[in-house]
Amino acid sequence: MQVTETEIIISLAFPLSLADPLKQGLRFLGLGSVLLFVVNITLLLASRGTAPIWVDVLLGGSILLGLLVVAGLVQFRQNSPGLAAPIVRISHEGIFFAQCFGVACPILITWSDISALVPFTLTTRMGRPVGLAIVPHDQEMLLDQLLKHRSNDVLARLVFHINASVYKRTTMPTPLTLPQGLLTISVDELILMIQERFASELREHSVAISEWQTFGPRATSSVSGR
Repeated sequence: MQVTETEIIISLAFPLSLADPLKQGLRFLGLGSVLLFVVNITLLLASRGTAPIWVDVLLGGSILLGLLVVAGLVQFRQNSPGLAAPIVRISHEGIFFAQCFGVACPILITWSDISALVPFTLTTRMGRPVGLAIVPHDQEMLLDQLLKHRSNDVLARLVFHINASVYKRTTMPTPLTLPQGLLTISVDELILMIQERFASELREHSVAISEWQTFGPRATSSVSGR
């Protein structure tokens, strides 16, 4: 993270210590999915259409694994060191995000468009991550802007839609967040830093600083049929 008189720049790149293991792991998974696919095709051809059901299941699994590996490589390429590392830039204009929903999706949300800065805890099955949410006045307009600025890459669009659908199933008030795991300081310290450097913008546009809030999965309502 870089801090100047006029900007706070937060890098969202993978740590260098994790880059090589992640890349190597994805390569091994990709090789495994290809080998599994070849074995299943060979079994199907050898059985002449009479292969047991588990062969079809393995074939479908190898295809799905291959797609997931490719999507992971796309996301790694966008986040890996040495390449165009996504960043968040907080300035007197507003907050610029180079990435959203796991893909390149540059968007600037000005201070006048921000309703509140909300430190949060997200309750999930995998744990309770914390971070800072940038809540806009109009969430639907923000989502429309994100759709317009998303990548034209087919796999990147797939990753975008998958992550967007997961987000819509939570009570999170915004997809624009700064997870604690990507910060070199605590969320509370980041809020204090924003208050010190951009006090006039917060005051002019009535941007609220919320207390800590907890979000989680959105409750599903069951409709009983006759």
